[in-house]
Amino acid sequence: MVSKTTLFLSNLPQRPKNKQNYIKALLKCFNPNNEYCDYMNSLPDLRFGSRKDIPLLDKSLGIISISRPQSYRFQNKCYITFDNEDSVIKFIKRFQNMKFMGRCIKIQYSKKRSYMEVYKDNPKLLNKIVKIQKSKKLKKTNDPLNLKRKLRRLRSKLRSKKNLTQEQIDKISEEHKIKLIKSSAASKQNSNKTSKSKKKQSFTELTRQINKPEVSLNKIQNKVNVSENPPNKILLIQDIPTNIEENQLIDIFQCDGFIEVRMVPARHLAFVEYDSIESAKHVLKKVGNTYYINGEKKQQILVGYAK
Repeated sequence: MVSKTTLFLSNLPQRPKNKQNYIKALLKCFNPNNEYCDYMNSLPDLRFGSRKDIPLLDKSLGIISISRPQSYRFQNKCYITFDNEDSVIKFIKRFQNMKFMGRCIKIQYSKKRSYMEVYKDNPKLLNKIVKIQKSKKLKKTNDPLNLKRKLRRLRSKLRSKKNLTQEQIDKISEEHKIKLIKSSAASKQNSNKTSKSKKKQSFTELTRQINKPEVSLNKIQNKVNVSENPPNKILLIQDIPTNIEENQLIDIFQCDGFIEVRMVPARHLAFVEYDSIESAKHVLKKVGNTYYINGEKKQQILVGYAK
């Protein structure tokens, strides 16, 4: 069944990877005057059941939602749901083959209805669909045939290695089988837990969290000297405390031309990318080479140009 109010867009750029920034970039491409293009304005809450009236992402175009497939293979594609069929027809006529970040956008009707489209017409039906999909996913993980298939693929890969005997292959296969069964049982157990049981924590876990020492900025190793780096459209953020999340960095470094933040938690650093060197210069001048998050000395980060 082809959807009447949902379009499928392909040949899109894969960046920015951040979902909110990606949606804002698309909205700005379609309508530069869109209220959500301003980085200060956050997108409306579109969680199902969060509100009765569905807010529009763009009133002039009638866009309700923009969703992006989670699979890496489909990162250059997205779905756009509209409030009615007239908005869809106008959108196709206006934006077919339009360029977005140097790519020619291809637009066609979606072969399936989006969750937002179903929710708009019948919220109860969507709840049933979500429950059915969850149960199917759980059955698939516990399916004996699925387990056999995984083990068969593993044995095939092991046989391609000439230095392994049949006994070694059988042993590795059996160990992997036990791991799969345990993980399957754990996923089933977790699905049956109530929200109350999920919140429970042992006394030792709570004590460990309370007494966990903060990471000293002086002890962080592998600092990169960026003082002599030439201007770049990518900024390097170092000495990021462990309690700082991506959204907090976005709030600090977001401005006109902002693309995305890429964090590397293991090294306590992040890369902030802009569409031009001028945008990066403007932000670096604003925050300086040393920035205190929330004005606290313990929350100090170092800022400079990446190579």
